[in-house]
Amino acid sequence: MKKLISVLLLLSVLLSVFASCAAGNDGKDDNNSNESKENAVETAENGQKVPNIEKQNYDKDFRMLVYENMKGSWFYAEKSEGEVLNDAIFEMNSNVADQLGIRIKYTDVANVVTGHEQLEMLLPSLKANDDEYQLVVTHPYYNIATFISQSYVKDFSDMPGIDLSRDYWSRDQMEALSLDGKMYMGLGDICSYTLNILYFNKKMLKDVGLEAPYQIVRNGDWTLDEFMRMTEYGYQDLNGDGKNDNKDRYGFACMWDANATSFQQACGIYTLTKDAGGAYKLSLYSDKAETLFEKLKTLCKREQSYIWGYGDSDNKEVNMNFADGNILFTQTFLSKKFQDASFKYGILPLPKYDSAQEQYAHVNWGTLIAIPYTVQDEKMVGEAIELMAFYSNTIVQPAYYENVLGSKVSDTQDDWDMIQLIYDTVVFDPGIAFCDGLPKLWNLVYAYCFAVKNNNKSLSSYYNKNKKAQNEIDELLKQK
Repeated sequence: MKKLISVLLLLSVLLSVFASCAAGNDGKDDNNSNESKENAVETAENGQKVPNIEKQNYDKDFRMLVYENMKGSWFYAEKSEGEVLNDAIFEMNSNVADQLGIRIKYTDVANVVTGHEQLEMLLPSLKANDDEYQLVVTHPYYNIATFISQSYVKDFSDMPGIDLSRDYWSRDQMEALSLDGKMYMGLGDICSYTLNILYFNKKMLKDVGLEAPYQIVRNGDWTLDEFMRMTEYGYQDLNGDGKNDNKDRYGFACMWDANATSFQQACGIYTLTKDAGGAYKLSLYSDKAETLFEKLKTLCKREQSYIWGYGDSDNKEVNMNFADGNILFTQTFLSKKFQDASFKYGILPLPKYDSAQEQYAHVNWGTLIAIPYTVQDEKMVGEAIELMAFYSNTIVQPAYYENVLGSKVSDTQDDWDMIQLIYDTVVFDPGIAFCDGLPKLWNLVYAYCFAVKNNNKSLSSYYNKNKKAQNEIDELLKQK
């Protein structure tokens, strides 16, 4: 993932003024303001070149179909409200609408139960070939296998107006998801990342005589072994009942679900990778993968740790809240969810497998984007998406990093450095994208979640029950 430091150095200039023209709501037209810029400048304040796209007057709708819980968080805002991230998104929409003469519209996929509601909403349009939607913002795996195998989406590399050489596109990750050289899924700064990381209680760490490992991270020596060593401290049976429960104090505690699987990619192990011929092959199991399983099992099953499953995420009789102050280290997605904690906390990347591993890695469990094959005006759509990607990089991301994460999450330069490192090491596992509808592959994507939580004797026993996932992926891609 490209460096973001150049963006972050000049945020005070970049975020000083927000545009004041509106983007339309569901079924409502955009009301473009005369106060918006008539033409884009040659470069943004961070030195990023503005896409070479001429001002247009397409007088058309550009409608996004966005998976649930995304509205107002990254892709769309109805008006300026004085809230930094909302207003940055509003400015992005306004700039794109003004430059192309389009009306940006938004449809949210609400009331999700099965995960396939987005596809169900899209199918009538695809079958009627009516060009109802121009951009689909997806879940990290629901429906993606169907979109690709059934040729429901277009190739990004063949869209006019989209320049995948620009550093706000994650071309390497898009190529990892490509088939026969065609990039059906988009990844980059236009996407809303969900990245699992580590939080630690600074006071508890000091109380047990440990120093924050920021310099260890910078030296490249923040490894799983080092993390496990630090989490040995902090345990206390607060209620004196002799049992590990959510009333005690722990060195490590967290919900053990999709976030837990992120340790896998952080250690350089992927569920699916491409072979030399471009075919997808299972790559989960190895001696290294078995050792990782043993270490994570040790971490989670020892007295100093406490984990609970997704089913207990709302069960206060079982789960714990890091903000309550009884957890030394926790692992969850990077956000401002603990901003009301009464104590100071720090941020760390997920640990590497060992010091020899080249870099840290944080797998994206957030959104991807796709272009329905029914799109008729490819030039307009390509230009709109390219401009959204550009303004996501120059307006929305800086607002999110600095004014949302920077001020609400981190309170020291060390923590801010860690945030930059995390966002500079985003990766994606193709196994995640293709696992919907493939039960064996889905099991392998969640291997380190289920095998550890269920106390499997070994990763190999779990893997052998699910290795027919290779047949699933082969059969799926034969349909393409």
